Amino acid sequence: MQHRPFQILTAVIFFAVLLPKLVQDGMFMDGLLYTSVAHNLANGIGSFWEPIFSTSWLKNGVSTFHEHPPLVFGIQSMFFKIFGSSIFVERFYSLLTALLTAFVIHKTWRLIFTENLQLQKMSWLPILMWITIPVCFWSYQNNMQENTMGLFSIIAIYFGIHFSKSDATKWMSLFLCGLFIFLSAFSKGVPGLFPLACIGIYWITHFNFSISKMLISAVILLLIPTLLFTLLYYSNEAAAKGFDFYFNMRLMGRVEAAHTVDSRFYIVGRLISELLGIFIFSGIIGLLYQKIKSKINNTIQWSDAFCFILIGVSGAVPMMLTMVQKGFYLVPAFPYFAIGFAILIAPTLLHYMSKINSTNVGFKYFKITTYCLLITVFIFSATQFDKRKKDPLLLNDVYQIGELIPPHSTISIENNIWKNWALQTYLSRHFFISVDKNNQQHQFLLLEKKSKHPENINYRLIDAPLQQFDLFKKVVK
Repeated sequence: MQHRPFQILTAVIFFAVLLPKLVQDGMFMDGLLYTSVAHNLANGIGSFWEPIFSTSWLKNGVSTFHEHPPLVFGIQSMFFKIFGSSIFVERFYSLLTALLTAFVIHKTWRLIFTENLQLQKMSWLPILMWITIPVCFWSYQNNMQENTMGLFSIIAIYFGIHFSKSDATKWMSLFLCGLFIFLSAFSKGVPGLFPLACIGIYWITHFNFSISKMLISAVILLLIPTLLFTLLYYSNEAAAKGFDFYFNMRLMGRVEAAHTVDSRFYIVGRLISELLGIFIFSGIIGLLYQKIKSKINNTIQWSDAFCFILIGVSGAVPMMLTMVQKGFYLVPAFPYFAIGFAILIAPTLLHYMSKINSTNVGFKYFKITTYCLLITVFIFSATQFDKRKKDPLLLNDVYQIGELIPPHSTISIENNIWKNWALQTYLSRHFFISVDKNNQQHQFLLLEKKSKHPENINYRLIDAPLQQFDLFKKVVK
């Protein structure tokens, strides 16, 4: 049986949903905010424990950026130091996290089917189901922090499953599981701790080792990130301040006050809607299974399927504790739903694939078509360079402003555009320019074209082809 055409088809879809968007300019504000902080860090603005977004950033009396732990900024800043300041650096980093996550899904699948070589070769199936989840590939298009957290968490799960499946007690796997849980939490905070449940979930679904081993390993798993965070907290004053701010102001503030949704059950509905394609596809294969289940050589590994689905649930449902819920928060949980449902349908698909005659002309054309499609994706992606997938008018103004204002400047803006975070992040990312809502304080002033310009201001209008804003320069008397 030839799996290569299906592997190539998976690669076609993987790159088709990522590359054409990644090579274009423009990005979702959150992803641009994070890359601005990392870019600043790479250029000596701020430090690992005290990262900086802009000179005008001030939250709860703190000018440094502590909305998230600093690991992702530190890692991405290394890419800027190595590869320079091109916008393609953060895009390469985002693509790399997607590729590495796909690789770990592949390795995890092979670990599940260690004794079944036929099903081992179907690792393309969970990768395909994972990357076609809409908010999943959107996240990788936009450099979200969930990309890095998701990579570390799935590596942790891999080692946790490796430890749980082994007849012998492989403490190194347990230690590595705990280490990557620490890195996951160091990337996005408390949500990154959900892999702590993996060994307990494996025990509940398999009962292949004693409860004492489960409890001891769970305690050890909890101790590893706890000790590492404690060590950082008490050995570095700047780290302690950053952690205190994140926990007290960011995390607890969100749990107690801030909200983006009206119902705690929003995240459940969003999860179902994002997985709808997987549910429909799995349902169709399930109907086929009922017709031919007596003919299928490979039995469904129900325990493994439920294990991974429950791990996915453990990464998604705790978000109900807060009223701050967004779809992309689910991204780190999606690989486990993809693996779980792929385990359920793989034997049926394998049965039908075994009926394919690999020497058939139609199958040969299918193989050739997949390679042609892959080449087409790369060619089409190459044609998308220099295009703008998002905010074309705003980017035009940002690049014009960057040509007129020296880097590292701070400009005044009117209050009603202060919350235009896309404007702020683009200016910071591309030109190290900060904005200040204290009008008429700085050398340059930016106003919306549609706003009524104040009279008698000590500025003159700069003649520039801006489409959304007017730029003024202070008159020297």
